[in-house]
Amino acid sequence: MTSTAYKSISRAAKILSCLSDGRNSVTEIARYCELSKSTVSRLLSALEQSNLAIRDPLHRQYFLGYLLNRLVANPKTTHLNLITLSVGEMNHLSKICGETVVLDVLIGIRNVRLHLIPSVHDIRVYDENYDLTSLNFQGAAIKALLSQLDRRELASVINYLMAENTTGNSAPGKTAIITQLNQIRQQGYAMSRGERIAGAVAISAAIQGYHLPAALTVLGVQSRLEPRTAELLPEIIASARRISNNLLH
Repeated sequence: MTSTAYKSISRAAKILSCLSDGRNSVTEIARYCELSKSTVSRLLSALEQSNLAIRDPLHRQYFLGYLLNRLVANPKTTHLNLITLSVGEMNHLSKICGETVVLDVLIGIRNVRLHLIPSVHDIRVYDENYDLTSLNFQGAAIKALLSQLDRRELASVINYLMAENTTGNSAPGKTAIITQLNQIRQQGYAMSRGERIAGAVAISAAIQGYHLPAALTVLGVQSRLEPRTAELLPEIIASARRISNNLLH
């Protein structure tokens, strides 16, 4: 990126921050950002054309545009490339196992479910409380995601989650968590039985090469899925590896 492009992006970011803080006029923004009015007007015009800002011609003020609001409200729209590269493998797993197949990413301390293919069976597993504002240490997908953090990031997340744990559920100690996640990192997958939902089994494989931790998971009723673990585990790992390879090319 050239220095000129970087400067323009940096200035545009400051302007969007001003709009978010209620500084809506060219004069206010120019004063706060220490820019000329002509520069602010030019950047606001570009942001308006990109639907990142909107102009009120009556009062000559600017506000955050609908596109920015949509991106903030739905973080999935920023991961369309990962979803596109994963759908084929998810369909493949769905056909061979018939169970629920999901794609997750870790954003900060929030696990976000990007895409889901439901089970073909009448009795299926569905975790309606999965997409939470914060993490816990239960479930194969969450463990596969956390296992991709480096040592410093992982320590920070564990310390934060332990301090914020108000559910009353007993959680393993920090050493036990790190040991388990290190093992998951080495083998490339995680399994859980009844951790989040009684009677459910989940098998999750890490997806490498994305800018955020990502994981591919098969989730099903224990009586159906567990007997097929030896058969399906290599398929899940292979699908995750093919997605990873596509991300790297």
